[in-house]
Amino acid sequence: MTQAKHTPGPWSVFIDDSGGQWTGWPLSISAVNETDKTVVRTGGQWPYEWDNATSQREAVANAQLIAAAPDLLEVLKRIDSVMDFSGTQYSQFDGLQEQMLAAIAKAEGRS
Repeated sequence: MTQAKHTPGPWSVFIDDSGGQWTGWPLSISAVNETDKTVVRTGGQWPYEWDNATSQREAVANAQLIAAAPDLLEVLKRIDSVMDFSGTQYSQFDGLQEQMLAAIAKAEGRS
């Protein structure tokens, strides 16, 4: 398997809980196991820099999806390493392995 170039997971979402105007908006996504390691600062430095078309609910959902990326990548790699997609018993998975490998390549910057 390819050595990861990204910040190792798990990642977590930091939601503004200050009680101020921007409470509930995602501010950043950080590496759980590394002190002061911000992976992504969502939107802009402050929530008011978000695109007006992005709702708070959508911004939080996007941040949660991004934070799950390292875990999802690891699961895909594990599935690829243990599952043999050939044979008739897996015909319902036609095309799935190619999609999975394409997603792994995209996450690793190989596509």
